[in-house]
Amino acid sequence: MKKVVVYTSSGSSIETWRPWLEQHFEIAFITSPESLLTLIKTWSPDVLIYAENKIQKELLSKISTYAHQLHLLLGIVVVAQQYNLREELLSFQLNADHFILASTPPQSVLARLQSLIVKNDQLKNHNTHEDPIFLPQKVDQLKYKELVLLPDQNIVLRRDLPIRITPTQTRLFLALLTHPDQVLTREWIQSHVFNGAHISLRSIDAHIAKLKRALPCLNTEIINIYGQGYILKSYNNKAS
Repeated sequence: MKKVVVYTSSGSSIETWRPWLEQHFEIAFITSPESLLTLIKTWSPDVLIYAENKIQKELLSKISTYAHQLHLLLGIVVVAQQYNLREELLSFQLNADHFILASTPPQSVLARLQSLIVKNDQLKNHNTHEDPIFLPQKVDQLKYKELVLLPDQNIVLRRDLPIRITPTQTRLFLALLTHPDQVLTREWIQSHVFNGAHISLRSIDAHIAKLKRALPCLNTEIINIYGQGYILKSYNNKAS
């Protein structure tokens, strides 16, 4: 049975969900941040339901980082008493998967949790069984349609006109170019493109968006595979 931890200082806000949750999951209710972090480490829950009146930015950020360090795919669902756009945007910036209201029917909550768990399980299996993906040590140039990437110079030639991109965008484009039609997970991108630097997985989406803005012809070529990562459509890539 899958495990769900509920972090709330007042369980009354989601009390109507409790019978449904207890019927389908192992449930733990936690009221203190310290206990929550300890439980995440010792119990390895599949989903965290964060049901506080106000988002504690530092705590949610710490939870996301902690789960990543433990190599734990922890789904995060933020629950609000009433809709607040700022809180919703903040929750997604802090790696939440869902932002829902406490008035949401239990059936809908259950469906969201089950869908989130299934997607995370698929991602776990994908990461476990996929062949290792590596970046090339040295590439002089790579061609993709009308683009030519010159990695050493952080330049992309488009019809012989140079477009300067950042070193990060160069490594990101190089990773995609050398693995056409392969899903590159955010975890893999964090490890290989960012050399394991401490960045949120969500910020990788922002870097992909910046690459697309720098090279607009990639807008329809780089595809976001929901719940998995990114893939570049193959197109006769040849290193020279």
